[in-house]
Amino acid sequence: MKRVEGNKIYWSREAIEFNPLIYEDSQKPFIQPQRRQKWDAHSVETTSYALLVYMAREAESSTSGVAVVEVHLPSGYTVMQDSLIELVNTRTVRNLRWALCTHTQVKFFLNHLDTREVCLSYNLERWYAVAVANHSRYNMARYMTSINLSVLT
Repeated sequence: MKRVEGNKIYWSREAIEFNPLIYEDSQKPFIQPQRRQKWDAHSVETTSYALLVYMAREAESSTSGVAVVEVHLPSGYTVMQDSLIELVNTRTVRNLRWALCTHTQVKFFLNHLDTREVCLSYNLERWYAVAVANHSRYNMARYMTSINLSVLT
């Protein structure tokens, strides 16, 4: 069920309470107030959507050449290679010819992209309970910034 709360959109069976980001004068900018949630990281499903667009130029062909889509996996998650092989063999995804899961990413190889949509759907499995922290070595202002995807409970 799709839910909208403020500027957040998420899909969940029940409403989720978000951390209020209210800073006091004495707090440093990178410290966020903590609020205990009623679920843990072991029972969380995540859904992410990515948009891949191929725009053909007028003087060129309406299809691309071979396309490789690489999706990086969060720490502690993996995709079973057997499910990727089944996805390729069933031919449910148009132009998908090969799929491979490495330790850190999933790679999809397509014959070509054209003007019709292609949807790649696969399941992630959490194998290791690890804390995921997003930070940038080059921009320290983003050190404690986290990027949240849609969360299903």
